[in-house]
Amino acid sequence: MSMSDVAASSAHIKAGAGRRFAETICCAGATGGIAIRRAGSWNGFMRFLLRLAGFLFIAAGFVTFVVDGVRAIADDRLAFTQLGPVLAWLMPSFYPRIEPLAVETISPYLWDPVLVNVFEAPAFAAALVLGAILLWLGQRPAEPIGFSTLR
Repeated sequence: MSMSDVAASSAHIKAGAGRRFAETICCAGATGGIAIRRAGSWNGFMRFLLRLAGFLFIAAGFVTFVVDGVRAIADDRLAFTQLGPVLAWLMPSFYPRIEPLAVETISPYLWDPVLVNVFEAPAFAAALVLGAILLWLGQRPAEPIGFSTLR
């Protein structure tokens, strides 16, 4: 990219049309062809990662619900996969240390009534709730009232 292209891009920025695209090109020309994006581009990437993880947790929750349903039909009794055994299977070295860590760090009174019941919750419900929270965190910020939503 030549200096005249950079100057044209700068003039394009001042005109206001295509500001986001022009900022990326202008920065690419100033650094020798390496595109440097604006600081706000990381927000979009983090939102993407949060939404991706949220959809994966919702999919895992749905699959766990279907497997539990098939198991319930086959066994003629309603039994859901608990969160505790799933975490023990996923993190075999860390799961046994959760109780001492919670008792020492938080409170021994919080372990028995709260965390024990959380680990006895159905795994599909925990995955769906975690996925919904991640999707909520990854949503776009609301547009301010009174401003144009055209970009």
